Amino acid sequence: MTPESNVSADEKLQWRKDYAFCACLHHALGEEIAGEIKEIDFSRGMLHDIADLGGVSSSLDSMALEAASKITVSRIKDFGDSRPIVFECLQFHRSKELDMYLKSIK
Repeated sequence: MTPESNVSADEKLQWRKDYAFCACLHHALGEEIAGEIKEIDFSRGMLHDIADLGGVSSSLDSMALEAASKITVSRIKDFGDSRPIVFECLQFHRSKELDMYLKSIK
């Protein structure tokens, strides 16, 4: 028996949302930067394992990719060509769409 089998449904839901956040960051930052982060931070892989994603990870990755692809350069000139990546991925993490999807799959 693994520790993950003793977690509540709410905790598993939160881990799945956290995985989706990490996936959004991965897609928004691009493979090179995401690869560098992966070398020093294993959060996404850990969340994949403990959230018991199984066949759900590809759907979550697709949703995260879609959210990341919508992140555009700021219109505020002071920010140059930068994008609000963490902010937008947090918005995705907190979205009703993600919440409804994850609650529908239990």
